Amino acid sequence: MWLGQCKNVGGYSLIELMVAACLGLIIISAIQSMSSRTLEVLGEIKASSEVLENGQYLSGLLSDEIGMAGFYGDLNHTFTASSAPPHVCQIMNKQQVAQAMSYPIAGEDNVASGYKLCSTETLLPGTDIIVVRRASVNQKNPRYRLKSKEIYIQGTWAEPNPIIEYGRNSAAFKLTKGIERVPVRAWQQTVYYVSEDNVFKRRRFLKGQYSKSEPLVDGVQDFQVEYAVSSSEGTPACNVIFLTPPLTDKQWGKVVAIRFHLLARSPWRRLNHKGKLFNYASKTYMVESDGYYQLFTALAPIMNKLPRRIAFDDEK
Repeated sequence: MWLGQCKNVGGYSLIELMVAACLGLIIISAIQSMSSRTLEVLGEIKASSEVLENGQYLSGLLSDEIGMAGFYGDLNHTFTASSAPPHVCQIMNKQQVAQAMSYPIAGEDNVASGYKLCSTETLLPGTDIIVVRRASVNQKNPRYRLKSKEIYIQGTWAEPNPIIEYGRNSAAFKLTKGIERVPVRAWQQTVYYVSEDNVFKRRRFLKGQYSKSEPLVDGVQDFQVEYAVSSSEGTPACNVIFLTPPLTDKQWGKVVAIRFHLLARSPWRRLNHKGKLFNYASKTYMVESDGYYQLFTALAPIMNKLPRRIAFDDEK
C-alpha cells in the first residue's frame, strides 16, 4: 500500500528547475534595471531642479536689486555727474556718497586671472562685477539713535538738496514736514561677483566699510553683464544700446537697464554636457567638465531712471 502511493508522487525535473531559475534571473535583472533607471532619472530631476532653483533665485535677487538702483527716497533732485564714478572698493565718506548718487550702477568686465576684490578675495577669471547703489527702503526717525558710522540720506519733494550725513551727527537732519522731522534712509552699496571657487557672493557697504563676503549660490561658472545706455536720458522715449565696460563717465550716468547672464552647473556626472556650447554676451562658452549646465538671462530695468518708452538696440 505504501509503495503504491510513492509511485504516484510527482516533482520537478532538472530542466524545469533550470528554466524557472533563468526566468527568475531575468525578472530580477529587469527589476534591477528599472530601479537603476529610476534612480538615474531622480538624480537628473534633482540636478536640474537644483540648477533651476539657484538660477531663478539669483535672477530674481539681481533683478530686484537692479530695479531699486538709484532709489534715494522722496527727493526732488536731479543728480548731475560732477566727477568720475568712485572705484568699486572705495571706502565712501559723505562727500563721495553725494558724488556716487549720479552713478547708481557700476561694474567691471572680465576680471583677469588672480584679480582680488578689494585686495581680499580672488575672483573667477573672465567673470564680471556689478555694483548697485541705493538707499534703504526702511525709514528711520532721526530723533532716535542712529548707527554712528552709517551714512543716511534725508530729503523731501519740497527741498531740492538732500541732506547726507553720518548717524552720529543726527542733529544735522533738520528737514521737517509739519512739526515732525523727515525720516532718513541708510545709504547702501552692494557688490555682486563670483569667487574663484564658483560661489556667487555679495559684499555690502555697512557702517562705513565693506562687510565680509556673503555666499549666495554655488556652482556658478560664469557671470556676464551688459549695460543698456540711453541715447537721450530724460525724454519720454529713448533708444538704448548695450555696452560692456569700459564706459565713459557720461555713459555710466545714462545706464537705464541691465542684461545679465548666469551660467549655473550641477556636478551630477550622468548628465554630461561636456563639449556643449553656450552663446551669450558676445561670447561663446564651451563646457569643459562633466555636469549639468543651464544658462539664465534676464533684462532688469532701473526703475528710477527708465523712461516711459524704451527701444533696445543690440548693435555694439
